Amino acid sequence: MPGFQCLHNPRPVFDMSSVRTAMKHSGGVAVFVNDSWSDCVSLWKQSTHGTKLWLQFQRSGAASLFLAVVYAPPKGSPYVDESLFDNIVVEVSMIQDLGGSILLISDFNARTSAADDYADYHCFTYHMPNTLPLGNDFPEVLPERHNSDKGGLKGWHNEFLDLCRSSRLFILNGRITGNEPGECTCFANGDSSLVDYMVASPALFNCATSLVVHKCPLLCGKGCDSDHMPLSLNLYYLGNMCHQQLQNHMQTSVVSNMMSAPAATDCPMHSTDE
Repeated sequence: MPGFQCLHNPRPVFDMSSVRTAMKHSGGVAVFVNDSWSDCVSLWKQSTHGTKLWLQFQRSGAASLFLAVVYAPPKGSPYVDESLFDNIVVEVSMIQDLGGSILLISDFNARTSAADDYADYHCFTYHMPNTLPLGNDFPEVLPERHNSDKGGLKGWHNEFLDLCRSSRLFILNGRITGNEPGECTCFANGDSSLVDYMVASPALFNCATSLVVHKCPLLCGKGCDSDHMPLSLNLYYLGNMCHQQLQNHMQTSVVSNMMSAPAATDCPMHSTDE
């Protein structure tokens, strides 16, 4: 794709003779990074199952931002990565030791309803969105999380919520301007669900200026038959902002498409998964 660098982690080829899709090699995760960012983006880690891709964003004088594009195949799928969530916990701990900020995006196949994404509710005071004072490890005031998905707890909800709780990461869906209701992101088989998430470390909360679930496949082009809606997250990221004021700051727009489709040319980065 002109103007973009593709970083991808394809799904490995298995002996899937009994599976309907065995005739084609598909799946995995991919990220398209605008060429203007090529000097500050690098591949940090990736899974061996085509389920995860970590990127590191680094500019001189600023703390690193680590982005993980994740696809958790549904439970029961032949492509399930049983160690996916445990490995993310370990990797997040490594990044926290390095002092980096963290953003996890994409399809976790987890329906979380109104379940808490933090371990101790006594630590927090609910308040209106966009009024979140930040500490180094935890928000002092956490916006109440709304979720339009009323289908209950399903899929990888335990593993996903345990990841958030144990790693001190917080779901942006339903808390950020533009996505206050926590809109559903997937429409399949006559059902609607929220399974595509943006999850961030506390330091990124006041960097998130908007989160939008687009109601049409505007990033997909003609012929797209995905049942997932595109999401876009706008960040104004000032590295190490909780500790000192830096002159060198970065502005980025992160788009998690959840589909195999052309990238929006006005976005620095675009991710897809299947």
